[in-house]
Amino acid sequence: MIFRDALKSMKQDAVKAFFYWLTFVLTSMFIFLYFNIAMSDPAIQPFQNSDNTITNLSALVVALCSVDIIFANQFYIKAKGRDLAVRLVCGATYLHLSGYLLIQTLLLLLCAAPLGFGLGMVMLPVSEKLLFSFSASAYHLTIHAAAIGEALLIIGYVVFWIILLNMSFSYQNAQIMLTSNNVLHGSTTVKKSALLKIKMIAGAVLYLLPLVFFYGNPYASTVSVIVGLVGLYFVLRYDVPLWLGNRIEKNYDSPMKLAVLGMIRQDLSILKYNIFLLIFTSVIFAGLFAMNREGIIGLIVLVSYIVMVIMQVLALMFRFATSAAGRKKNFAILRHLGYEETQLIGIMKKEVWGVYGIVMVFTLLYIINLSAAYLKEGIMPLPVVCLLVGVPVLVSFFAALTDLMFYRKAVL
Repeated sequence: MIFRDALKSMKQDAVKAFFYWLTFVLTSMFIFLYFNIAMSDPAIQPFQNSDNTITNLSALVVALCSVDIIFANQFYIKAKGRDLAVRLVCGATYLHLSGYLLIQTLLLLLCAAPLGFGLGMVMLPVSEKLLFSFSASAYHLTIHAAAIGEALLIIGYVVFWIILLNMSFSYQNAQIMLTSNNVLHGSTTVKKSALLKIKMIAGAVLYLLPLVFFYGNPYASTVSVIVGLVGLYFVLRYDVPLWLGNRIEKNYDSPMKLAVLGMIRQDLSILKYNIFLLIFTSVIFAGLFAMNREGIIGLIVLVSYIVMVIMQVLALMFRFATSAAGRKKNFAILRHLGYEETQLIGIMKKEVWGVYGIVMVFTLLYIINLSAAYLKEGIMPLPVVCLLVGVPVLVSFFAALTDLMFYRKAVL
């Protein structure tokens, strides 16, 4: 009975289930590929030496993959809140609700992991050619049983925490849905004051300061990006909302612009931590590649950069889609006020491209300048610089198109 209900629920939320499944596919593919590449060099032993670059990189990769899967899980599970509430009213127990979510998660994982490992096997020869293209090292990349074990262990670890989170969600969210139909968000209103001006200026200075550090010492990108992210927190918390607020005040005679600007302001408030992760990931892995350009480690870092940036953009896409799906009532009100469907679609397009445009401005300001510094110092060739800049741009473009498609389906 629970199994049949779980299958029916997955079918009803086919789009969200697909994206959740896709996250599992990409994660399992990357982890499989990562450890098989690493173990192709006998000198590299992930997690064996705390002073080893590959060990620190492995820990960072596992942490980021865990965060990305949790974001995707939230995107998928959050839509189940009302369904869980109905089941709770009908007499379902806590264990029934937990099993209902557990079956869906395990089914998606079991369908995704074999494909992910298969894609990893396909990508091994491609990675070997990539290694030969920028390194004189002659490594033969092969499949290792120990690497498969490491990959399965990490995936199992992540799924264990997902199960715990879903068990908590199945109980808490169902009760919330029974007692309230509203989702409360923190206020994005910013009151002007002298202290606010200090915070705004300090935030902007801290955010722009790494641009100077990049050209002065491009190898210190890790410290620089941490300083910059502190500044970006203040920029997204104070500068951007105030700027958008001023734009709203100047466009009271344009209801469509008011709607777009208000939604963008709310989106950025929700997405700020995803933006932090995207910038942190791209700068950290670019810096690691600058310091480890040769051999197996160089290939691992470059592949990690590509996949981790893709995963962070997907996490941002999931978070945006989760927020957008809750705006059906907002658009119903706009339709009731006389807005035609073409106008509503226009609002969505401006919101989606506005949000992703702002995300890319904040991200590319760092990536382009850091890459330019590496190019100037002869640390990286132009093709690699183009890759570092091109990956987030292309992935964000397709993510924006996907969010727009999902947005229209969810609210219209």
